[in-house]
Amino acid sequence: MKMPAKTILSDFFFPERCLICGGVIKPGEVICGECMKSAEIIPRPKCPLCGMPANLCSCGAGGKFYTAVTSPFYYEGKIRNAVRRWKFDGETDITAFWASAVASAVTEDFPAVKFDAVTFVPQTEKEMSERKYNQSEILAEYVSRILNVPCKSLLVKTRETEKQRTVPEFMKKGNVFGSFAFSGGGRYACVLLVDDIVTTSCTIDECAKILRMNGVNAVFCASIAMAKADAPFKV
Repeated sequence: MKMPAKTILSDFFFPERCLICGGVIKPGEVICGECMKSAEIIPRPKCPLCGMPANLCSCGAGGKFYTAVTSPFYYEGKIRNAVRRWKFDGETDITAFWASAVASAVTEDFPAVKFDAVTFVPQTEKEMSERKYNQSEILAEYVSRILNVPCKSLLVKTRETEKQRTVPEFMKKGNVFGSFAFSGGGRYACVLLVDDIVTTSCTIDECAKILRMNGVNAVFCASIAMAKADAPFKV
């Protein structure tokens, strides 16, 4: 079957572009083959507490308020660059791709878990006014639709904090301590908490603590990407 001339001309002058590198891709594709090859996918089996494979696990196997965490990618290379553009430059066309990858990681790593709600790490009003949107909330809404689980706003951020990326390792936990509060009504036995990236897990653990204090029995966490413990974190 021949393609209409209008479609051929459109594909020639306005070709589809890879959502990660911006290169030309075939119609119907989302990510180019080169970017998929270069993306560092976190291999299984993973430690449930830090989300890393055994050779990179440094969590100490305990002391967390959340139950488990997973991410499809390492926060490296082209993935890091694409996440940064998504967060700071408003390139939200890639959100559906991120959500699909996160939802796949959740279903593979937490196959028997039945979630009552999907929620997200909140921002303060000042943060929202600066960035115009909460990328974790948008991601959570997409993931909730894929998993067919309602997305609920269960947390609020009650005070401004320093950017975690600017805080020394030993101060990260204290930086977010007491900065979240419960805002949701109803009771939820098991919740999926979504964030954009996980570095030291201090933020998601503080959020999980508040959820657990307000009746949630289990908090599973998911993000697009995770920083390697032995690698310096880059924005």
